[in-house]
Amino acid sequence: MARFVDEIKRRWPSLEDDPNSSPWSISPNWQPTTGAGAGVNIVWARANEMYMAILEIAARTNVIIYDPQVPEVILPLGLT
Repeated sequence: MARFVDEIKRRWPSLEDDPNSSPWSISPNWQPTTGAGAGVNIVWARANEMYMAILEIAARTNVIIYDPQVPEVILPLGLT
């Protein structure tokens, strides 16, 4: 999870650092002491643009994605 969150934080600016070009409605956060999940809240105008990139990063870092809008669980390749 740390690799996933680190990569998305490197790839897109945080809301705090660049509120005008950040795609986040709330900057990604992961607190390892509270569990293994992280929430990513993307502004609606950027959601389609970022969807495939988030899935690719999740697959590469072996992270399971839950999309509450569908609802759908997306597993990394090779995980059943």
